[in-house]
Amino acid sequence: MLHIIIELWPAGDSSKARPLGEIKIANVGGTREVGNYRVELMKSPEYASKPAIWRKGFFKGFRRLELGPYDLLYQALKALVGARSDGTITNARDTMEPPKRIEQGPATASVTCLKLPPQEG
Repeated sequence: MLHIIIELWPAGDSSKARPLGEIKIANVGGTREVGNYRVELMKSPEYASKPAIWRKGFFKGFRRLELGPYDLLYQALKALVGARSDGTITNARDTMEPPKRIEQGPATASVTCLKLPPQEG
């Protein structure tokens, strides 16, 4: 089971963290290659009249050997809140900067190997 806690850190200060919600994604069957999952979304008591499951659902056909945990989270959220969110973000993109070029050294390197004495005991 994946258990994801969503917290708000005011001004990036983790000591002031406030819970916003939780996500539970449980494997409920399938094969080694393809999985089926139950999903539960919970709001924190601050945002819900009573602590309980806000939304729950099920999805199947997750390609376990090809995809990772972020894909699983995406599929879970898409299954439960995708319809209300589709199309609302139009300018999202990956903002990771490409790695800076590293100056390459010589094509060959000199390596010194040391033979260590056997350890006793």
